[in-house]
Amino acid sequence: MREIFAKHPHWQQVISIVQKLNARGYVAFLAGGAVRDALLGRSMHDFDIVTDARPDDLGRLFPNALDIGKQFGIMMIPVDGGEKPAQHGDKIEIATFRSDGDYLDGRHPQSVSFSNAEEDAKRRDFTVNAIFFDIQNDRVIDYVDGLKDLKNGVVRAVGEPKKRFAEDKLRLLRAVRFSAQLGFQIDADTLRAIHELADEISVVSRERITAELERLAQSRRVAAGFSTLIDTRLFHAIFTTFQFVESKLLRQKFLEALSLLSGVGSLEMILSLMVVLEQEHGAVQLNLFEHLALSRASRERVSFLVRGVETIKSGGEDALLILNTEDGPLLSEFGFTLESIGLLPQRRMADTLDRFLNLADSSGKLPRPFLSGDDLKNLGFKPGPKFGEILTELYRKQLRGEIQTREEALRAAKSDC
Repeated sequence: MREIFAKHPHWQQVISIVQKLNARGYVAFLAGGAVRDALLGRSMHDFDIVTDARPDDLGRLFPNALDIGKQFGIMMIPVDGGEKPAQHGDKIEIATFRSDGDYLDGRHPQSVSFSNAEEDAKRRDFTVNAIFFDIQNDRVIDYVDGLKDLKNGVVRAVGEPKKRFAEDKLRLLRAVRFSAQLGFQIDADTLRAIHELADEISVVSRERITAELERLAQSRRVAAGFSTLIDTRLFHAIFTTFQFVESKLLRQKFLEALSLLSGVGSLEMILSLMVVLEQEHGAVQLNLFEHLALSRASRERVSFLVRGVETIKSGGEDALLILNTEDGPLLSEFGFTLESIGLLPQRRMADTLDRFLNLADSSGKLPRPFLSGDDLKNLGFKPGPKFGEILTELYRKQLRGEIQTREEALRAAKSDC
């Protein structure tokens, strides 16, 4: 196992931390996703270390550690001696072995008791995430049959599924996300509990739900993931206003499109697809994503993609203009996806893109308009609503080849005076 971990750029710092703990007589193991991914031969991200050292001891041993949850025994050491983690993968988390008290808010335990490795493993979410690695003795430690589930490709809650999900309702969604990312099946009892508790996802913050969906969108088995969301009713609990999945045909088209988008890693494109399908269903409503924490930029991109599809469907020069924007390549990919599932006329996207590329210059953009706003001002036009309409219509004629020079554009503009 060590040789697998050694490929990670932060491995030497992990070794240094563990050795420092061991030298003071403390037990220290690797835990969580890094161990799981190493055993599966997947790339690793953050490292998590668990130890019997108490938080105060960790603070003395590692003065640069950041207190991110001292009451739960969790501290973070920035990599390479930095003052704070710069990005995902630039942190090493250290946590004291613990067992948790009752969860009353669906996320945080009312109390924690610092304990031992076995108790710590048994409080974790899924068996495949509860495997430890003892660096000092180069051995895997498994208290919950996580190795068996890794071998069989199963996502299984540790212990009683309903209890695990009651502790943190986000685990309902995380189970689906891990299944899609790892290509694993969800254990039958765990799946049954998700279905029974699906509505309780509503107590989870919009920010946490959105972050999980973004991770799911990056999976190459995103279609399988969303299929599970639909089957367990998690989809309905998160996207409360969407009805298109009640149509067998539209649901099939949705999953088919997601298969084509596998690995694209764009939640925005998936949400745009949902809006288009909802329009097909004839039940478009406002505030479609009220239960998600989308940034303004993300909402605008979804709006752009949906509007862009309508523009391409209508044809004409406006379809070329909308492809000429910064998100034109994303719209093109989205359009081809919709065309493949029959939501755009056959070859509409291909023909539109061909027209665009035939007109585009070496930079991949349409040629600049012959006239600008200043030109219209010089011709005596006053800025106003008609101002932009004239410029757009002149540019359409330019793209159609009806106007081929600046002089012709000026004459055409004068005729509108």
